[in-house]
Parts: sequence; C-alpha cells; structure tokens
Amino acid sequence: MTLRLLWTSLWISGCTAAACLILGWLSAIWIAGAHGWVRRLALGLVVVGAAFPGFLVVDVWMEITGSASLWHRWFGWNLFSTPGLLWVMIWVHWPLTTLLLSFSWTGLDRSILECDSRLQGAELAWNVLLPASRGASCQAALLVFGLAMNQFSVPALLQARTLSAAMWIDFNTTFDFGAAMLKCVPQWIVLIVVACWFRSARFESEALIGNGWQRVLWKTLGHRFVLRCGTVFWCAVWFSVLVPLGVLLGSRGTWAGVWGAMVANQGLIGRTVLTGVGAASLALACGCLLWRWRQGWILWAAFWTPGVAIGIGLIAFFNRPGLDWIYGSWIVVLVGLALRYSGIAWTAASVGFGDSRRELFEDFRLCGGGGWNYLRRVGVPLASGKLAAGWYAIYLLSLWDVEILSIIAPPGSQTLSLLIFNLLHYGHTDQVLSLCLVLLGVALGPWVLWVFSRRVGILGLLLLAGCGGPGPENAGNLRSSLFGEIQVIGTRGVGASQFNKPRSVTVDSAGRFYVVDMTGRVQRFSRQGEYESHWQMPQTDLGKPKGMCLDWSGAIVILEPHYSRVNHHRSDGSLLKQWGEKGLLPGQLTQPRAAAVSARGEIYIADFGEGERVHRFKGAGEKFLGSWGGGGTGPGQFDRPEGIAVDAKDRVYVADSCNHRVQVFDREGVFLREFGKAGAGLGEMSYPYDIQIDREGRVFVCEFGNSRVQVFDEAGAAIEVLGGPGDEPGRFNNPWSLALDQEGNLFVADSGNHRVQKLVRRR
Repeated sequence: MTLRLLWTSLWISGCTAAACLILGWLSAIWIAGAHGWVRRLALGLVVVGAAFPGFLVVDVWMEITGSASLWHRWFGWNLFSTPGLLWVMIWVHWPLTTLLLSFSWTGLDRSILECDSRLQGAELAWNVLLPASRGASCQAALLVFGLAMNQFSVPALLQARTLSAAMWIDFNTTFDFGAAMLKCVPQWIVLIVVACWFRSARFESEALIGNGWQRVLWKTLGHRFVLRCGTVFWCAVWFSVLVPLGVLLGSRGTWAGVWGAMVANQGLIGRTVLTGVGAASLALACGCLLWRWRQGWILWAAFWTPGVAIGIGLIAFFNRPGLDWIYGSWIVVLVGLALRYSGIAWTAASVGFGDSRRELFEDFRLCGGGGWNYLRRVGVPLASGKLAAGWYAIYLLSLWDVEILSIIAPPGSQTLSLLIFNLLHYGHTDQVLSLCLVLLGVALGPWVLWVFSRRVGILGLLLLAGCGGPGPENAGNLRSSLFGEIQVIGTRGVGASQFNKPRSVTVDSAGRFYVVDMTGRVQRFSRQGEYESHWQMPQTDLGKPKGMCLDWSGAIVILEPHYSRVNHHRSDGSLLKQWGEKGLLPGQLTQPRAAAVSARGEIYIADFGEGERVHRFKGAGEKFLGSWGGGGTGPGQFDRPEGIAVDAKDRVYVADSCNHRVQVFDREGVFLREFGKAGAGLGEMSYPYDIQIDREGRVFVCEFGNSRVQVFDEAGAAIEVLGGPGDEPGRFNNPWSLALDQEGNLFVADSGNHRVQKLVRRR
C-alpha cells in the first residue's frame, strides 16, 4: 500500500515539476525581454499567482467544474481525478519556477546576445538562455518537486490518495506516531536523493551589464518565438491568476461576506500576519548567521520532510517538563515554520552574499572589520534584493502552511489558512472565498508596501502592531454566575477516555454522556465522567459523524453528514434505525449537521449544502412535515446552519454559523427574530457551531471562532461569556458542541484541546 502511494506521489510530483518547468521557462523568456510597465505588470501577476494558497485554487476550480457549471456541461470533466489533481497542482506551483528563472536571466551581458547574428529564435534560447539558467532550472524543478511531494491540502481536498495526504489523514484519525513516521521513510529516501541533486545545482546570476538588453533579447529571439512564449505566459496567467481572481472578486457572495469575515476574525488576521512575519524573520536571521557554513544545504532536509513528521518531532521534543512553556505557546509554531523553511533562508543569504564577495569580506577583515559589521554595512545592502525575495517566499509559505499547524498549533495560535482549510470541508463556498480574499490581502501586503513606497512600510508596521483586534471578553479562567466547578474528561489519543478532536456530545436521562470524535468512535461515560464503553461507526471514509441528540425514546441520534443519513442507537451502540436519502427534493438531505427533538416527538435537522435548510420530520423520519430556509444572509436564510435546538415553547433556534448569528423560528419555520453579529465582544459571535437551551430558557451558544461559550437570555440579550482561547480548565480551543444534562450541567466538546469539559451548575 505504501509503495503504491509512493509511486503515485512520485508520478504526480514529477509531472507537476516537468510541466511547471516548461511553463516557467517559456514564460520567463517572455518576461526577461519585457520592459517598463509591461514587465512590472507581468511580474506582478506572477507574484499574485504565487500568493494564491493551494486550497484557494482547489476551491475555485471546484466551483468552476461543479455539476451545474458550463465547464462540466461542455467537457464533462471530473476534478476529483488524477488529471484534475495535476491540473490544480500545476497552477499552484507554476509561478515559483517562473520567478526563479526570470531572475536568472537578469544578468545577461548584452554582448552575448549580439556576438553571433546566426543565433536567433529557438537556437538562441537553447544555446544561450538554457545554459545561463541551468542551475536555476534545476533548483526550480527540484523546489516544485519537493513542494508537490509534501503537498497534502490539495490531494486531501480532491480526495486523492498520495503519500503525504494519506499520512496526514491516518495520523489525525489514529494518532499512531510510529505508523506515520514509518510512512515517511520511503518519502525521505526519495527526497534525500533529490536534496543531494539540489545541492549540486547552483543558482548563478551576475550584475546587470549595459542598458536596453531586454529589447535586444526580444529582437534576437524573433517575433515568432517571442509570440509563442507570450502566448504560453498569458495562457498560464489566465488559468492560474485571472480565472481564480475572477471567481474570487466576481462573486457577490464573496463581497457580501468579506466584512463579516474580517470583523469576526480580526484577531486571527493579526495573528496570521505576525506568524508569517515572525517565521520569515527568524528563518532569515538564521540564514544570515549561517551563510558561510558550507554544510548549510543540510537545512533543506527540513523542507523535504513532510510537515506531519516535523509536527510529530516537535511534539516529541517540546512536550516534556521544562519545555512545556514553548510547547503550549505561539513560539512552537514559529520554531516549526522557521525550521521547515530555513533552507530557503540559507540559500537566499549565501547566494545574496555570494562567492564573489568572499574576497571583499577578507579585505574588510584586514581593515579591522568583523563579520557582524560586514553584514550590516556591506553584505546586507548588497544582498538586500535576494534576502527580501527569500524573506517573502518564506512569508508566503508560512501563511499557507496548514500541515504543521494542524498538528502542533496550541490554543489561540490558529491562523487564517488553518481556519479556511477546516471550513473547506464544511463551509459554504462564499464564506471560504471571503476568507481567502482576506488571506490574499495579507499575502500581498508586504509586496504592495514595497512597490508603492518605503515609507508606507513604517506605516504598515504601525498598523500591524494594532491589527490584533480585541480578544474575546473574559478570556481568563472560568468566571460565571451559573457554573462553579470544572471537570476535565479525556486526553489526546485513541484509547479509552481519549479523544481526537471530539465533534459532538449528548447526555441521556440517566446522566451518562456520549462523545463522538474524528476517529468515528462513540464513547460512553458515566455520570461521574468514568469511561464505560464505546462503539465504532462503520463508515468514515467520506467523512466523520457530527451531530448528536436524544430522541423521544431515549435513543442516541447520530448524524453522518457525508452519507446524508440519521442513525438511532441504543445506549450500548446497537443500531435501531437508519434513515435518510441524499438529494434536494422534499424530505431528502444533503449534509445534515445537527438534530433536535421537540416534546411533540418531531425531529428537526439542520442541513448544510446546496439547500441550506432546516427539515422537520415526525418520528424517525416516518413522515416529512416540511422544511424552510435557503442560502443567503436575510431573515430565514442560512449560511452553514451548524447547530439546532428546540425550547419548551417549540421555538426552533438555529446556529447560523457563517452569518455569525442565531435565528429563532416557530415550529413550522416562521421567522421570529435573530440575535448576534460578527465580532468578539459581548453579544457578538464568531462561527457559532452549536446551541442548547436550559429549562429557564437561557440559550448557550458554542463559538468555534472565539473559542468560548456565550450565554443569552430568552430574548437574545447576552448574559455572560464562558472561557476563551486556552488549554487551562475553563478555557477552550475551537469547541464544536454542547450538551445539557437534567441538572443543568454543561458539557463542552473542546475539540482543539482533545477533551470534554463539564461545567457544574451552582446550587
């Protein structure tokens, strides 16, 4: 199995690298001959393409090639295939080869182009340009090969079984450290060979000699050859930049949701910027210190290593007494990202300072100058362009990285990319595109500041200092008028009383509670929080269970969104009934996310997907009673309904997650009111994922984005906030679900902390 996955990964990575090298080489020729605003525009478009994270490109092409699209009707092409995976991988990585090769020709001597009038067109490209860029071509191809080999977000989203994607999925399902590391072995062997080859390829570029060489290059190449290269370039720009930008900027839903996304995630935006800046600066500082180290190529080993393996290594190293202050803080994220991309920093520094400047360094030493003074006064100014390019490359890669962060990110260290990746599996396209637009602005920020004015950079730093935004109120330990004692149940793992991102929780009439997590296990605990038994949901390949409640008979209801079905289980796990049919017709389900049962024996289901609806059934699906909703932001419309609850008066409360609000309806779906808006203050919300109502009519809302639980009265006025980001008792990390028992105790599925917290009601 592993060898087959390795072969698939090698084939996809090799094809991606070869295609990107051809596209990049022809495009770079056209860019090298351009001048003035045309060259700046071309490079700007390539930079924009390089700033697109892989998951954005996947989301855009999913939208373009969807079943209702013209593309699908004309070509009948399925993106969820090997050709579809290659298509996306090429457009994700093509800009990197183009940028590297473009810079490799900036040092061409004009006299070389004019030395032989017989060298024109393809012969000039083959005999002059190709040798001049041989080192850069090798490095560009190997760089893309390594990135494609370690890529997991694109294959995972397209449901392709590559080695990196399978490693990440298996580890997050089983927590089997040994099996994950074992799968790394064949990939390491291949990448070590690639790294050795990468070491032998040297990037060489001389200072620009003469003026007007761009015009000479195009004239010497000939109009026909230049036209072909330009056609290739603009076709690549069309598919990799303009089409995604058109979908991103042309959707009204994107612009409608972008303000709410910014307000709801203002702290997350600041943390994302600081993560990218901190990781790039730390890596570049290490590269500058080690630029004369001849064995610095060893630092590339981290780049060729899958992020899952790096995350496992960081856990093993820092998760111990004395180092837990690093393991549980933002520092571990910076260390992981800087470590992974330190090879890029070392290469940028060594190439920037260059072998030709070693003699200058020795002369500087003879004059009494030290190494630090040389770097500060001579080396850094001369190498500033390549150092800036290396810093920006690491900054972009750090913004995109979700593989390391999904393994090691402590509470409060989530970034926009990690949030987007999580939402891609469940969120509405417009919401994901809105967040991607925000992330794109963060990615292009340093480049825009550099292009327009150096002074703006100072203003930018001042803005960054205050862009963290207000955090959730009451972010310390639990301070509540309703709850006193806190009981923590479970740790991270796959054993008894251990969890891997618990997704839903419910409590039966005897006080026993049930928890389902990413492994697909449903664990049962006693009233005191002691593990009793568990059962395994039989199918988890397409997705994991999410959504639990009790039906009128006391059976455990468990939803399976990706299978569009509802299960009723006895307390011992035996299946009583299974029902549900996928579709958009009345009574059919798309992705049911939550269920609630009224005193009348009616079951309400919040259904995410194309319909964005709430369904009402009698009994266990025996009779369909109606549905309401639809996609949108208006009253009675939904954008990813995640949670649902019914109060004693048969009013239905829906956690309208991506609209950052709660909507209230009567039992037949007539809109009554709404409360909440995007934000982190009292009465504001960020991605409400679940909702529960106690006997007194108080409404408890679980906020995934703010990592807290907020309490409202019956009229929707905020009473208090419980918790905030953290891993101490009473604090949360992206909670997913809530449940209330007969005594009013609140159970919270604290997903990011891999545990359940029981908040005991004051007597």
